Amino acid sequence: MALNIPKDHDYMQLPSTKAAERYIKEQASSEDFARYDDLSTRNFLSTDSEFLYCQSPGCNSGQMHDTSTEGYIFRCAECGYRHCTSCKVAFHTDETCAQYQERIEREREEELRIQKEQEEASLIEVNKVSVACPGCGANIQKSDGCDHMTYS
Repeated sequence: MALNIPKDHDYMQLPSTKAAERYIKEQASSEDFARYDDLSTRNFLSTDSEFLYCQSPGCNSGQMHDTSTEGYIFRCAECGYRHCTSCKVAFHTDETCAQYQERIEREREEELRIQKEQEEASLIEVNKVSVACPGCGANIQKSDGCDHMTYS
């Protein structure tokens, strides 16, 4: 947003937020002001812990949600998407938050185990098909040609 504001302008002279908003509206294009207004509104709403935005991709809606009375399931009034306000993910149907967290931890541990097995198998294969370079010790593999090797 490019505002035409004099360099010697004292922003503190603006008497109120409304006056500042009017001034920005006068100086900015309608498109830039609409973006400013949207961001200002989002900034204000983010100060309220009970206001939540929908987590669905493509939905920009938000609403008040009091977990103490409404529970951990947030259902967007605009698109119907449900997410868990405790786990901060799409709602985990048929699982409590504790069950969901346990499952995620088991899956993460399984992924790490598989990754470690694959790395070990890769290292075994590298050691099987290569020899150590006499100059630097790095694993090398001869693919074709004579045995002459130069090292730089």
